[in-house]
Amino acid sequence: MLRNFLIIRCLRCGRRNRIPRDHLTERPLCGTCGAHLDELIIHCLECGAKNLIPEDRLVDRPRCGRCHAPLYHGSIVSVTDSQFENEVLSFPGPVIVWVGTQCSSSYGDCLEMLGHLAEQYAGGIKIARLHEKLSSNTTASYGISDSTQFLLFKNGTLLYTLTGAVSRADLDHHITMIVKDEERKTE
Repeated sequence: MLRNFLIIRCLRCGRRNRIPRDHLTERPLCGTCGAHLDELIIHCLECGAKNLIPEDRLVDRPRCGRCHAPLYHGSIVSVTDSQFENEVLSFPGPVIVWVGTQCSSSYGDCLEMLGHLAEQYAGGIKIARLHEKLSSNTTASYGISDSTQFLLFKNGTLLYTLTGAVSRADLDHHITMIVKDEERKTE
């Protein structure tokens, strides 16, 4: 009987609510204060205000209700052999690992392109730069050559390898495929 229910604690009042599993597709409410149980409290990094964001709206790049600053800031993480397991393979979601220096001539600098992608997908994907000189074990295990490569992982599994001059449109396309869980390929 208890397996048919899920216990969810309200973030506003702290009450534990027993929700039938077949009602989880709806937006369940707290029995005491009436708050939606699928909302998360996110503190703004700029002004410190608390923001209630529904869980399914986190990918919409939410902004603070008080100062309108983005609640997520995208960034590029530097990774070496010692950090690869924790930063890439253990990450629960999509990760782009960039190795190399050049991108398509239409975008000039990979760092600039990935910076724009980090802002666009802030909170949705992780972007990491693998330092070849400090990561000989990782480069050997994934067959990384001297040319520019992008390794696209999801939940620790390598799904795509893009080699050479890659445009932002190509990366956007592959990111969309990863997010939608389409067929696994290596190019």
